[in-house]
Amino acid sequence: MAGRRSFGQWLKQRRKALDLTQETLAKRVGCALVTIFKIEADQRHPSQQIARLLAEQLDIPPAERDRFVAFARSGQARDEAALWGTPFHPANNLPNPPTPLIGREQDIAAVRKRLQQEDTQLLTLVGPPGIVLIGASELVTAALSPSSTCKLLPVSAASYTSPS
Repeated sequence: MAGRRSFGQWLKQRRKALDLTQETLAKRVGCALVTIFKIEADQRHPSQQIARLLAEQLDIPPAERDRFVAFARSGQARDEAALWGTPFHPANNLPNPPTPLIGREQDIAAVRKRLQQEDTQLLTLVGPPGIVLIGASELVTAALSPSSTCKLLPVSAASYTSPS
């Protein structure tokens, strides 16, 4: 099928999206650099053990790791929709919301609009402790599209103290 990507192509894209070098990924997985090189070049498929270690290092959700290992071992995804959207290629590093956001459509639209503006380099969501902070990651996660290039960094306000 035209437009399909092999596991090697996907691995290279995912590694770069996580800002990892081949050498760094190889060290984290505990394999030789040439192994990562050959997997990305589609010259070999990872063993089941290497595939499971890659899943951990590439932030594949635990519930999706068996499917990921099958993809890595075969080289082709059975369900391409799963490959290019969540969970194999999450839009960001925030956790998936455990429950849907109800009644927050306007907030999601406002965050999405702000994030899509070219001049937005930093977006800070603030509010009373325990109210905005609990839902902030879910709000931003819902606002981002799967193709977003935004890098997100959640920061706990609990570590900061008031100057007074």
